[in-house]
Amino acid sequence: MRDLYELDIIKYCQSSHLPLLGVCRGAQIIAHHFKSEITPCQNHTQTHFVTNLEDKVQFKTNSFHNYAISKLGKDLTPLFKADDESIEAFRHKNLDIFALMWHIERKGGLNEKNLLKTWLEKVRAFKSEI
Repeated sequence: MRDLYELDIIKYCQSSHLPLLGVCRGAQIIAHHFKSEITPCQNHTQTHFVTNLEDKVQFKTNSFHNYAISKLGKDLTPLFKADDESIEAFRHKNLDIFALMWHIERKGGLNEKNLLKTWLEKVRAFKSEI
C-alpha cells in the first residue's frame, strides 16, 4: 500500500512538474519507478564515503540501507557514487526530481549541501510560478 501511494506521488510530481526529493527508501522508489536496478548491498548500514561525480570531492556520510542502486534508468543521471560504485544520489534528466540514499535529517547527513540547495532553488522557482 505504501509503495502504491509513493508511486502515485511520483506520478503526480511528474505530471505537474513539481520538484521532488527522495531520501533513502524514497530514492529507491523513484529509481524503481524510472526502471533502475536495485540490488542487495553490504557496508551501507554505517558511515561511508561518497564521491561527487562532478568535482570528484569525497565526503563521509551516514547510511542505513541494505539495497543499492546499481544501474539507473535512461531518464536518470548519477550525481554521487559510493566506493563500491553504487549510486548514492541522482536526478531526473528533464524534471526537477532528485534523490539521495543518505539521510540528510540525521547526524552526518549534511556534509554535502549543494544537492539540497539545488532542489530548494527548484522549489522556490516552482512556488514563484504559481
